[in-house]
Amino acid sequence: MLREIGIVLSGSTPSYAPVQLRKDYEHIVEEQQLAVIEDQKYPGKYFIGVLRGIRRLDPVLRGNVRTPYVEYHEYWARNYPEMNYTNAYVSLCSVLDLNSKSVENCRIAPHPNSKVYLLSGDSEIVEDIEEALGRIVGEHITVGTQKYSGLRIPLKAEYARCHIGVFGATGMGKSRLVKVLVDELVKRYAIVIFDHTGVDYTPYYDEVISSKEIQISADAMSSVVLDVSRLDRSTYATYMDVACMAFLRILRGEELPNQLSNVRSRIGQRREGRLLSDYAGNGLDLFLNVVREVMRALNARPNTIAKAELFIGEYMDREFIEEVVERRRISPEEIVRRAIELRGKGPVVVNLGDDTEIAVKRGIVYDVITAAWKIVKRERRALDLGFVIDEAQNYAGEYTYPTNRVIEMTTREGRKWGLFVILASQRVARDIAASIRANINTVFFSKLQATGDLREIGGFLDIGGMDENDLMLLESRDFFVAGLMNPMRIPMLLRVREVRG
Repeated sequence: MLREIGIVLSGSTPSYAPVQLRKDYEHIVEEQQLAVIEDQKYPGKYFIGVLRGIRRLDPVLRGNVRTPYVEYHEYWARNYPEMNYTNAYVSLCSVLDLNSKSVENCRIAPHPNSKVYLLSGDSEIVEDIEEALGRIVGEHITVGTQKYSGLRIPLKAEYARCHIGVFGATGMGKSRLVKVLVDELVKRYAIVIFDHTGVDYTPYYDEVISSKEIQISADAMSSVVLDVSRLDRSTYATYMDVACMAFLRILRGEELPNQLSNVRSRIGQRREGRLLSDYAGNGLDLFLNVVREVMRALNARPNTIAKAELFIGEYMDREFIEEVVERRRISPEEIVRRAIELRGKGPVVVNLGDDTEIAVKRGIVYDVITAAWKIVKRERRALDLGFVIDEAQNYAGEYTYPTNRVIEMTTREGRKWGLFVILASQRVARDIAASIRANINTVFFSKLQATGDLREIGGFLDIGGMDENDLMLLESRDFFVAGLMNPMRIPMLLRVREVRG
């Protein structure tokens, strides 16, 4: 069932085997097809690799030699047979031992004159390879098959904890791949999906929570207020951090620190229910009063206080403050607990599309991941919890405070506690901070938005000498997988399976 397509030439190594193709099969050989090499000196063993570097050659028409063929083309074509030929090379990754049904990394070089076969879906050896790979990988997931051979590549599920990156240009199917990953990983891990637009994942899962229902922490709220109100962080960050903390404590009926004991008395001595009823529909007025009194307590200058009041009153979204007062009742920790309860059944989707301000979305992502870390520190146990962040350029870039900080901590330290991230974005270099991408140990990548992005991936993962030419002809749902989850030594081209929606 294997088609012989050529023989191995001299100069092979444990990672590289030059091949000359047979004339009758050279028209069906394509880049990235899987090949099998049978070496008679290693009976019962097959070398497995990927075909690359296909070149059409001719002994007469050499680029650096002048030939009269140009002027006398018809004469040469009529009197001499066609002498062109095709060379390629097999990038070796594994050796299959049929006797023990095992697969190991390739550490020996195939001999010249060894036969080369094309691996196709109807080859019996495909089942042997899948069985051997499954045995060495153990618990695994599958997101698709090798594009040309149909070989199901089992991906090591345990290495999902070492973080995953999904990169590709618009239209290449990143969201579909992420959904397939989620559907596979949720069998073993708890998953929280942050749906940036509210259309990629929200319609396809049962457990969906609107971002407008989620409580927001003081520091996240402070970041939102500073961004939306256009206040300078260097001047107002401390004031706003304290004001937001005081505001949220007042809403919850909690005591304020001694340093702020006069704040409550100045905005009203009434109990929580009466206080909020007095400000019904005017949560922004209550917030402005708290900001004013906090800044006075911290000895801010009058003109600094006046600017804060004017800018917040002018630019702050009144609806956001009303949501903080009235609607945001689900705590970030509840979302984490709910995801853990649903492990094995389905993910929890946070619909960030209900909020329009990117600062609010970042605040929620920051709070939920931080809540997971608080549980880890309090209970000292691994949570086996993954966070899916689509459109990651909005959250994991160099300047996407505060989410970049907590994502970096998760990529650096999370694997010990079962916390991991799946980041999906169009770009690599500009979209993902260097300190974050350096800790991503499995990458799925397709045709990329910028040519330099493949070099960036090669900077922190072994991509087997691939270059931009290997990506040019990829179609939607075609992704290479490289890194710890890939059981092969070199990147493998997968055709991601279809998903609902």
